[in-house]
Amino acid sequence: MITLPARIFLCKDPVNMRKSFEGLGTIVEQLFPGELLSGALFIFLNRQRNCMKALFWDRDGFAIWYKRLGATRSCDEKLSSTREDLLYSKMNLRA
Repeated sequence: MITLPARIFLCKDPVNMRKSFEGLGTIVEQLFPGELLSGALFIFLNRQRNCMKALFWDRDGFAIWYKRLGATRSCDEKLSSTREDLLYSKMNLRA
């Protein structure tokens, strides 16, 4: 369970959606050093920006959420930096 408020990091660069725990964890350590086990949520998008993966450390192990975004969903392709640090006070994740 994610405790709110949660820190959310968004990786601007596209990520291969075949990556799993180790591959995504390596990217997190490169882009956000020291944050991997902080309890933050790390969000990755593919090149087409129609698939999303989220990596999260949940006290006793990693969890990955995967979502295929529908045609009505859109993501801003003009993210201003390689590292976006977003702070949310409320977040609603549904299985």
